[in-house]
Amino acid sequence: MPVVFTPAALREADALPDHVLEEEFAGREDFREEIAITIDGETARDFDDAVSLKKLPSGNFILGVHIADVSTMCAKAR
Repeated sequence: MPVVFTPAALREADALPDHVLEEEFAGREDFREEIAITIDGETARDFDDAVSLKKLPSGNFILGVHIADVSTMCAKAR
């Protein structure tokens, strides 16, 4: 991932809200409290796929597979 961004990219990032808007939660589950680890490779252009593992009181585990819909986060191509 780049560590230097164009002025246009920085302006676009600055224009984004600093919190998740309430309407963004519609039809989604909030996993922000889960510890998830990306499974995207080193050369990936985005980090939108991850897994999580949670131990249940029964001793069993839940493997979470998290795939973000990045199209909802990016502006349409002009």
